Amino acid sequence: MRTHALRKVFLSIKGIYFQAEVMGQTITWLVPYQFTQPIPADVDARVMLTFVELYQTLLGFVFFKLYSDVSLVYPPPLNLDKDEAGAGVGAFTLEDIVSDQTTSPSVPTVKKVEVDGKTVTNKDVKRAIMDINATPLPPQPITSFSKADADTAPTDVDILPDDFVVQPSKSADGQGAPLLTMRDIAVLPSATSPLLFSSLNIFLSRETPRPLLEFVVRAFGGRVGWPATLGAGSPFDENDPSITHVIVDRPLNSDLASAGRRKYVQPQWVIDSINAGRLLVEDTYAQGKILPPHLSPFGEGSSTYVPDANGAEPTDEDLAAGSGESDGEEEEQEDEKMAEVETPVPEDSVTRPALAAAAAAPEDPALRRAAEIEAERAGAEYATFEADLKKAIKKTKKVAEPVIEDNEIEMNKMLMSNKQRKLYERMKHGEKKRALEKSKLEQKRDALRKAKAKEVRKGTKA
Repeated sequence: MRTHALRKVFLSIKGIYFQAEVMGQTITWLVPYQFTQPIPADVDARVMLTFVELYQTLLGFVFFKLYSDVSLVYPPPLNLDKDEAGAGVGAFTLEDIVSDQTTSPSVPTVKKVEVDGKTVTNKDVKRAIMDINATPLPPQPITSFSKADADTAPTDVDILPDDFVVQPSKSADGQGAPLLTMRDIAVLPSATSPLLFSSLNIFLSRETPRPLLEFVVRAFGGRVGWPATLGAGSPFDENDPSITHVIVDRPLNSDLASAGRRKYVQPQWVIDSINAGRLLVEDTYAQGKILPPHLSPFGEGSSTYVPDANGAEPTDEDLAAGSGESDGEEEEQEDEKMAEVETPVPEDSVTRPALAAAAAAPEDPALRRAAEIEAERAGAEYATFEADLKKAIKKTKKVAEPVIEDNEIEMNKMLMSNKQRKLYERMKHGEKKRALEKSKLEQKRDALRKAKAKEVRKGTKA
């Protein structure tokens, strides 16, 4: 919450998936719902406890590093009174690291160490090091020096003194390009705004999951309040006039929902807004309305089925307007099919090899001239010949492109090892499976919309 590193949230059957970006690394973890967990009898809890202790120790080191990078004390002090009152994460106090300034940095501390019964100070150690550096090296014997040794010998540029000091740049602006640190990488902009809820004051009703919503809202810069029945530590109460949104999950009175500037929405609005990277329209998530599907934000790719961007269902007016268009499209398709059945295929289009050759190589003037002569012999006009040639070129390209792609894929597969080939085939099988599921969902959606459009049309006629 302090660094606003959270990026995605997904509510699944297994639990709650969180994804954050910490120092340029994407981390995804799963948190179970806060229900009573029955312990199975066939599970050895002592073995599981060993793994728990290992992960606790590992996370302790990780958290110490992350807290230290943002100059915070780890572990954060816990206020027992607030914890007993149910304050949650508010019971922890974040304290900045304060360096110890009791000793002056200009006066170095003298450390004394006994070696073989003698007291040795820092000055003695430095004096000994200076004597060693001042002692000349013994002369080295001169050996033969070949050209191969000259290529690998260090130059004056490679040899740097120990007391090398970085000099400022002499460029026009006087500043060189600074190196990126891990902290700079952590604050780089991302697709999802880390301060999405910074302008909102959100109040949680008593029937909503406070730990989840408090964490995600505060992670994106928002202020959260809750009633006293959910615990202590709320920064504002229900009567605060600065509240912009109220998260509810129970029926409301119409007078209460329409009064004031507050927006009453369901908890899914918060999660979907985070995954969408923007504040969604509140009317779609109002209390009592059917919620849009809660999609996983981790399904990336063109083979994944994605409904409307705003998650809103089409209104009756849209369905009534779209029903006329769909009926017109269906009639046009039926007319085209009937025309294909009734209109016989001319024999000249089947036996025209010159036209097919010109379509395969449209830039060849000799083949084009041969196709023109063939059309003149058949008694066709020049405009008809041009139209037939364009259709033949389009048809040839549609057939040729898949063939070329398949040949390239087969050639690439021949260069793969057995392991790589199996992995590639497994990947392609997964893509085909997802594409099939996507097409099925799209067909089901279109069928539902057509059925609803027919009902709307019948209702308007009645």
